[in-house]
Amino acid sequence: MIDIKLWYIIPAVLVFGLLVFIHELGHFLCARIFGVGVNEFAIGMGPKVCGWTSKKYNTKYSLRLLPIGGYVSMLGEDERSDLENSFSQKKVWQRMVIVFAGPFMNFLLGFLVMLIMVTSAGKLISTEVYYPEVEGNTYISRQYGLQDGDRILRIEDVNVHTRQEVVYEIMHQGTAPIDITVLRDGQTVLVNDVVFPCEQDKGVVF
Repeated sequence: MIDIKLWYIIPAVLVFGLLVFIHELGHFLCARIFGVGVNEFAIGMGPKVCGWTSKKYNTKYSLRLLPIGGYVSMLGEDERSDLENSFSQKKVWQRMVIVFAGPFMNFLLGFLVMLIMVTSAGKLISTEVYYPEVEGNTYISRQYGLQDGDRILRIEDVNVHTRQEVVYEIMHQGTAPIDITVLRDGQTVLVNDVVFPCEQDKGVVF
């Protein structure tokens, strides 16, 4: 039981740690760009597990015990400092960029992840009809007018955009023949009364 739970906990901790790292990295990079001194870049909270200090910038980098957050400690962030490289001495717009850089990096990460998922999904997203050549498979819906390469646009009066929507709408319509609008060779074609295969169990058709 413990081992099974770890398979959920460990990935969750790793993903959370990545989100924290990306968030804090946004603050850190913008602070560097605007010449703000960074005292420490830490991932995690609590006692330090390991770390090192940059000789060039005198910035401490540390990994801490508790994976519940992280922080970028900037010079003059919590109290006013007269030093030129302090956060408090920077222009208002520069400080705003530094503050909002963290959330922006998380937004950018989410956008890139979704972009990769969508572009790599291929057939999972496409509504194109495809009939693999399998011996003994007659494909009932093919006999009623659907063709290879048809891109399904509408099922009855419902527009569909993904394969998941197509499956849902076909199931939602039940076992009756369905009117399907497809894009075929650049033309919009209405295929009437398409029947899809169904199963029967104990007298109930579904």
